Amino acid sequence: MIPIKKAAAVLLSGAMLLSAAPAVLAAETGRLIGDADTSGEVNTIDATAVQRYVAEMQTEPFDTVAADVNRDNAVDVNDVTIIQRYLAEYIPDFDAWAPVVPKELTLSDTELTLDIGERFALTTSYTEEDGTVSFASDDPNVAVADDNGEITATGAGTAVVTATASNGMTAACTVTVWNAPQKLGVNLPAPSLGVGETCTLHALYDGSRVGFGAKFVSDNPAVLSANPVTGELVAKSVGYATVTVTSYNGLTAKCYVSVKKAPSRVAFSNKTVNMLTGESVQFYLHTLSRDEALFHASYTTDNEAVVSVTEGGMVTANSVGTATVTATAYNGMTASVQVNVLASAGTVTKTTTSAVGLRRDSTWKASNIVILPKGTRVTAFGTSTDGRWIKAQYGEHCGWIYNKALGVTTNCTTVTVSTLPAAADDLIFDCNLNTKKIFDFVLHKLAYRSINEQGLEEMAAYALQYRRGACYQRAALMCYLLDRIGYDTIYVSGTVTIYGNTHHKWCLAKTANGWRHFDPTPVTVTEYCNVTDKEMSIFAWDHTKYPAAQ
Repeated sequence: MIPIKKAAAVLLSGAMLLSAAPAVLAAETGRLIGDADTSGEVNTIDATAVQRYVAEMQTEPFDTVAADVNRDNAVDVNDVTIIQRYLAEYIPDFDAWAPVVPKELTLSDTELTLDIGERFALTTSYTEEDGTVSFASDDPNVAVADDNGEITATGAGTAVVTATASNGMTAACTVTVWNAPQKLGVNLPAPSLGVGETCTLHALYDGSRVGFGAKFVSDNPAVLSANPVTGELVAKSVGYATVTVTSYNGLTAKCYVSVKKAPSRVAFSNKTVNMLTGESVQFYLHTLSRDEALFHASYTTDNEAVVSVTEGGMVTANSVGTATVTATAYNGMTASVQVNVLASAGTVTKTTTSAVGLRRDSTWKASNIVILPKGTRVTAFGTSTDGRWIKAQYGEHCGWIYNKALGVTTNCTTVTVSTLPAAADDLIFDCNLNTKKIFDFVLHKLAYRSINEQGLEEMAAYALQYRRGACYQRAALMCYLLDRIGYDTIYVSGTVTIYGNTHHKWCLAKTANGWRHFDPTPVTVTEYCNVTDKEMSIFAWDHTKYPAAQ
């Protein structure tokens, strides 16, 4: 309520003559409080009008809301007296009679999930000027709260912590307490980020439960910073870093991060995608260079009626038609893909000649929707731009199948740099995406020949075409194949110490368990497949240049 200056009261012939006075605006109604006759000012006529209203004699225009100056939802003689006292300047405004509405009390969290022994501090919307707030738990065996709102989880179960102000306002938080975790993991075991990109690392307790109270530490802050409390990761410069996550009860887990250059160009796997009405597919934006990376992109559609898309790239086909989905990388790089939504799957029926995964995208890096056994009948209705992947429907599932699982014998007869993707995909399919089988192929199916070092793709193509090569070609092919199925890989230059520090090449790959060495060259009878630094004891390399495999 906003008080406005009133005219002075005048005494005449021993009686008080009440003059007109500007009134107070009621913010909740937009009316002038006390202006019962709606004249735009508060004066003696309003007091008279209220008296006549109470006596049921009022016939002129009358505003009951404005007349109810003490806001008790009733117009009576009390309102007459208050208006008279206001006009006589015995009271400065009507606030003293307005109902006091206490400030709403809210909590920073209304639901919490904690583990036994964890602590969490609730905060409220109240300041010191608003009054004090006390906290109480309805089950101290599950959670207790101190005077400052810090909750301590004491036992498994559920409790309600209630905050109460001095004015009676209350707010509650439901606290669910789990037993202390026995296993710690992370939501991002081995992400790749572009310089300047951010993401948030979460501690996962006992499988999938996001846990509070964990600490996050980066072993290379110049490459990657980690907020010790929130787990926010910020990519600073090109390189590698390991983030150690420690739970409140001492468990640890690792996150292995590669930081690459910011993307200069981005693309989708296909220029066009065919979908069925009702189908949902996860779209992924990727960089065009192995030296660049992006972790997250935002997605939009130009036709919601045909396809809708979530911020994270889940595309749903809504109706028959065509739409364009555009993805934007964190640094502003964009790419688009045309989505054709079809009414039915068509008429071409095919049968799988081997067990195969129905994948979310036409790439080995995409996750499986479902595994199809040998002899499964599917309906095909499209192919990828390179022709090696078939878009197919199986019951309620729709996705991509590699064409060798549908009877194609081979996609490549001569291997060059341009045909290397097809040759590599054929080999990956034949090895059933098994890293050990891929390693065994490079180790045992290639003859050893001393060949000069070239570019990685040139050496990989040579090794596949001629089935021979020295450590250079073998390491290049191993890197290319593992990268093709979704691993970050590094072409490592080092030496073999037992042979007089002879120059040697091999592959480092970032697995879910951290960086591991893959050396498909027969140096000794020992197989160096998916091994740690310690197991590579006969080799030497610059440990400051390459990430640790622990």
